[in-house]
Order: sequence, then C-alpha cells, then structure tokens
Amino acid sequence: MSLWSASHSRVATGRMRTQSRAVQTRVLMTFTGVAILLAGLGIYGLLSFTVSLRQQEFGIRMALGARQSDIFKMVLSRGAILAVAGLIPGLVLAYFAARWLESLLAGVKPGDLLTFSSATVLCFAATLLGTVVPALQAVRVDPTTVMRAE
Repeated sequence: MSLWSASHSRVATGRMRTQSRAVQTRVLMTFTGVAILLAGLGIYGLLSFTVSLRQQEFGIRMALGARQSDIFKMVLSRGAILAVAGLIPGLVLAYFAARWLESLLAGVKPGDLLTFSSATVLCFAATLLGTVVPALQAVRVDPTTVMRAE
C-alpha cells in the first residue's frame, strides 16, 4: 500500500465521521424541534380545555368587575406555573442524561450553561406561546351570555 493511499483512506474515514456527526446533529435537532412543538401543542390543548371549563367563572369575574387584562394574566400565570413545574424536573433529568450521553456531545460539556439556559428559554417561550390563544379565548367570554346560560 502506498503512502498516498494510506493517507487518503485516513482522510476519507475522517470525512465519514464528520458527515456521520452532522447527520446525527440534524436528526437530533429535528427531534428536538418536534418535541418542543408537541409540548407547546400539549400545553395549548390542556389550557384550552381548562379555559372552556372555566368560561362561567371568567364571565362572572368580568361581570363583577374584573378587567380583561386580569383574566389574561390569570390564564398566562397558570401556563407559567405549568412551565416551571415541567422545567425544574426536566432540567435535572437533562443534566443526568447529558452526563450519561457525554460521548455523543460534540464540543459541549454536559453541564454547559449556555445550552441549558437556551433550552430553558426555548421551552418557556413555547409554553407561553401555547398559552396565549387560550388566554385570548378567556378574555373573549361575554359575561351576559354566561349569566343567561346559568
């Protein structure tokens, strides 16, 4: 075997590893995006259902003088509580999973602050986006219609 072919095969093997790493990264990014989308849709569904069950309460609150902004904040704070309740155990589990999968992390330490903080912000933003539509539904409740239905 010539010197050129040995070095050429080493370079080809390095390229294959790099391409393999790039494919792994793309697949993981795709799964991450789908997971965040599904989490946001789940929060939306949960809060939308909760708002539909509490329409009478929102109507009565508005009839008694609550402003639309108060109702909006109440639903938004419920979504924020759900986000924090999911983020705290999620971050702990993610840290331990990162320690376990350390060999797959390319150039990232298992406890990387930038990675964890950006994931936290992204998950919190997805939760709040999933909360906005149900909060707007709660604000649109007509107090007179709710009182007549009683």
